[in-house]
Amino acid sequence: MTKYSVLTYNFGNYDSQVLEIKEKSPNAEYVYVTDNPNVKSDTWDVKVVENKWPNDIFRLCWEVRYNPFNYVSNDIVVRIDGSVEVLRNLDPLVECFDAGGYDMSLMIHPQCNSIYNEYYRWVVARGYPVEQANKVLKYLASVVKYDVVNSKGLAQYNVMIHRNDRVNNSINEGTMWVLKRLAMDGKEVDRLDQTIGSVFIQKFYPELRIMYLGGDVTNGTWFNWRTHGTSQIIRTTPMVEPYFYNKSVELCPLTVLETFNRLYNNVSK
Repeated sequence: MTKYSVLTYNFGNYDSQVLEIKEKSPNAEYVYVTDNPNVKSDTWDVKVVENKWPNDIFRLCWEVRYNPFNYVSNDIVVRIDGSVEVLRNLDPLVECFDAGGYDMSLMIHPQCNSIYNEYYRWVVARGYPVEQANKVLKYLASVVKYDVVNSKGLAQYNVMIHRNDRVNNSINEGTMWVLKRLAMDGKEVDRLDQTIGSVFIQKFYPELRIMYLGGDVTNGTWFNWRTHGTSQIIRTTPMVEPYFYNKSVELCPLTVLETFNRLYNNVSK
């Protein structure tokens, strides 16, 4: 019987290799969801699903990302991107989250705290269509009534922790609804979701208890973050002050996580 789940996914061979887990926990199940029946792993429980949207791999990716509890058996899930490698037993990280009574854990974007700026970073660096950026920003400003220009607060969605409860599930459902409504031309969904999710949480869930993580958790401590489709490791350097809900937030320092790690190791021995 496990206590929490770790969930990752890869569709259309977007990431070219399975990132095997370096250190596992007997308290966790590790689920890897893919549409490729040839995927094998020594450390992940591989689940193969049918791709019902072959013209848009992001539609299937978001289907799993925003319905995580359809694929795991526990009520706490550490949801990581397919380009994120698990380096350590995650029990202390989950214990810190659970003992703190948090609703959700988010990794705050270390290099951008503006929704507006993030879209144009994607236009320049990721080939995101400028017309789509303008469409989404207009929707967020006029329909959602979110000040996309002046508000500060942005999460990076490569590491998150969710609970299987009404709040988390409604956030996931609402984010998915907006992503489908703002589908890119010829596609089923918009491909940039961390902006939509960040706005949805900040606009409609102001009292959410969030454990904020910094980019240091993916800098070779608990995880490695790699460039999609390659083995190149990304090391992020904080460039902006961490903001969420339009205010500066305190990140859970690695020292706290290491304290939980020592406490866990002492108890488990």
